[in-house]
Amino acid sequence: MIVGTAGHVDHGKTTLVRALTGVDTDRLKEEKARGISIELGYAYTPLPGGGVLGVVDVPGHERFVHTMAAGAAGLDHALLVVAADDGVMPQTREHLAIVQLLGVRCVTPVLTKIDRVPGERVAQVRAEVAALVDAAGLALLLGPTRAGTHGGAGVRELPLAQDDVLLLSDAAWETAARQVLDALERFHAASPDEPGVNAARLRRMAGLTSDGGAGDALWRGVLDALLRDGAVAAGGAWLHLPSHASALSAEDEALAARLLARLSSGPVDPPWVRELAAREGLPEERVRALMRRLARQGRAWQVVKDLFFAPSALQSLAATLAGLASTAGRAGVRAVAFKEATGLGRKRAIQVLEFLDRTGVTRRIGDARIVIAEPAFDAPREPAARP
Repeated sequence: MIVGTAGHVDHGKTTLVRALTGVDTDRLKEEKARGISIELGYAYTPLPGGGVLGVVDVPGHERFVHTMAAGAAGLDHALLVVAADDGVMPQTREHLAIVQLLGVRCVTPVLTKIDRVPGERVAQVRAEVAALVDAAGLALLLGPTRAGTHGGAGVRELPLAQDDVLLLSDAAWETAARQVLDALERFHAASPDEPGVNAARLRRMAGLTSDGGAGDALWRGVLDALLRDGAVAAGGAWLHLPSHASALSAEDEALAARLLARLSSGPVDPPWVRELAAREGLPEERVRALMRRLARQGRAWQVVKDLFFAPSALQSLAATLAGLASTAGRAGVRAVAFKEATGLGRKRAIQVLEFLDRTGVTRRIGDARIVIAEPAFDAPREPAARP
């Protein structure tokens, strides 16, 4: 991980780096003589977990802003250093804008020189920094001993690993939430027949894919809040806007009712799509497309291509298998025993068993199967989203 400093000249960036790493990044004679950084400085320090933290120290003087921008490129995180006596200064704002433009989404504010000012001044500068980061729409990442210092209105707190917290400004929170809602609106507009999108794909669509604890905490926090507030709804594995419904037309709904009735009339041996189409006098492709929509809605299950089962039929078959498994114990259930218990033909019995394997209800061990999950085919559900 690469962390970089940011902040006004003479606010203590280099001193902070030296305190953190033991490395003095001011190497030039001119830097030591003038007491300011001119070139980029680099330091490394080992982390408790065995990793290495790289630190880039940037100059704070306005004359060296181009050098600062070069050093800020590629940072994973920024330390925004603000002296308590000066408070927020021009290069504080300029550096924050630069790291934001370069893609840094999370900063740790560091107040320096607090021993030179009274407590009231420290509180005042702390509020200034919080307001500045809030206006920039960035996240504040602080350790547990510092977490309370930016509490209050305008900041949200999300848990991270190892007792750290992510402090997120309202502006950043609202931006992230808006990205999620906009992504869903675009998806529904492009795919009105689809019931929704799964969480992993929605995260990519919303652009909230930053790696690491902070990115994960932001995604989980925003999604949980949207679900809790009813701004986003969930149906099985699908996420969608509450106003969205992949409803069928009246004509398709009437056809669906007839097709589902045909599936239920021969529950363990339902007709293939071509047979359904022939009985309805319709093109196979139309029946196939409608059956796939019914499967996405959880009203049918596709066991193999063009062969759909009613949910109640699969639930019954899975229950039969579970009964056999309870008797067989660790030996598992062989295909022939399942075939005889259900009355299915050998090919159909194998198709159903392989479907139960794919859906995680059973696991094949040699020539037998054991039950590893409770079947719930007659409950509302959605299949895995397409990549």
